[in-house]
Amino acid sequence: MEIAFESKGACDATVAIEDAQGRIIRHLACGLLGENAPPPFQKGTLSQRVAWDGKDDFERFVDDKDALSVRVSLGLQAA
Repeated sequence: MEIAFESKGACDATVAIEDAQGRIIRHLACGLLGENAPPPFQKGTLSQRVAWDGKDDFERFVDDKDALSVRVSLGLQAA
């Protein structure tokens, strides 16, 4: 599965997969978009595509993918 999104500007971004209860089961990507974006983000573009292999954080395949949702968070700040 591929997750695509675009940001209006260089900002912090996090991509995660959540179960039906809203718990994160897979942390896919996190970092600052832009020229020095960390993998799996693409450097130098605000238009991003992140692949998900269908596994949770423990490398186990997730069976009920219809019950999952994708969360893309942009512009995060530490508090």
